[in-house]
Amino acid sequence: MGFVAAVPSPPLGRVVARIWDHESDAPLAFGLERVLPTPAAGLIVNLAEDSTRAWFRDVQGEWQCEHRAGGLFCGAQSRGVAIDTQEQQRVMGVVFQPGAAADLIQRAPQVARIAAVARTLGISERRLGELFREQVGMAPKRYARIARFRRLVENTDRRRPIAWAEVAVDAGLHDQAHLVHEFRAFAGVTPGAWAAHAGPHDSHVPL
Repeated sequence: MGFVAAVPSPPLGRVVARIWDHESDAPLAFGLERVLPTPAAGLIVNLAEDSTRAWFRDVQGEWQCEHRAGGLFCGAQSRGVAIDTQEQQRVMGVVFQPGAAADLIQRAPQVARIAAVARTLGISERRLGELFREQVGMAPKRYARIARFRRLVENTDRRRPIAWAEVAVDAGLHDQAHLVHEFRAFAGVTPGAWAAHAGPHDSHVPL
């Protein structure tokens, strides 16, 4: 079956941005992938087993596994997380629409516009930062960077030759060096390395 995604129409579409499903007919070989950070909250359900797994390196640099429930709610993420490919046998999920302030940033995720968002909401930039960290779990400027990065990833077709300088300009970045910096910060690899691993999931990078 592979990977499929659907965008619901209203009224569900007002709170749900996307519903996705991934199913593999053949057993999957073990491997680790980094899932890129996302500014959107979501729900992930492992339909094959009542478990999800996250991997991290301990102080010795060895990979360790953390077991979690088969159904998992994820808030906005400021860092990527490592998962294993075997748990992606049958998985589905829901991506939720952002809240009010987050929605304004999603529409124009330039870091310089945070002050404008605060003015639109009728509060100070400092108060916006306090409320945003309380409700979303990160500062609005970092959220804006992640929203911009995810939009860049979703709008870049890895199956075709990529003019990275043009991609950087279209994304509102200063230059190609700025683009490389954002990829290293959020994907852990260069843009070229990310593009070389084209697969069904734009947000997954093999480790």
